[in-house]
Amino acid sequence: MRFIQNYVRLVRLALVLWPTLVLPTASGAEAAIKAPIVAAAPATKPAPSQVQAKPPRQQLLIGYIGLVFIIFVLTGLILQVTLMIALRRAVLPRSDAKKAATPYVDAWALAGKRVSDKPPDDVML
Repeated sequence: MRFIQNYVRLVRLALVLWPTLVLPTASGAEAAIKAPIVAAAPATKPAPSQVQAKPPRQQLLIGYIGLVFIIFVLTGLILQVTLMIALRRAVLPRSDAKKAATPYVDAWALAGKRVSDKPPDDVML
């Protein structure tokens, strides 16, 4: 329950701060669009200087729609991860039995047992 309350507080804070964080960058982009173009190719679209800027109310609306979309996507991702973890725990439960320890084999001791003290007969010295 506490998680949901904190999540709602975070969403409210994001809704309040979204216009102050996004609109300054949008106004910078608008200034870049209105910059004069020195050499231009034949235009198939209207020139950027002729494109009308959106009113502030519409910019806010676009910002809020983007915020709602981001919240929707992130909430969906969080729910998917939570659901996958819950399904994994339900389908593949952990066993309570202790796992057997892997027996340690001393490779040097085995090699020492295989080596004989006498050299083989077919080797000439």
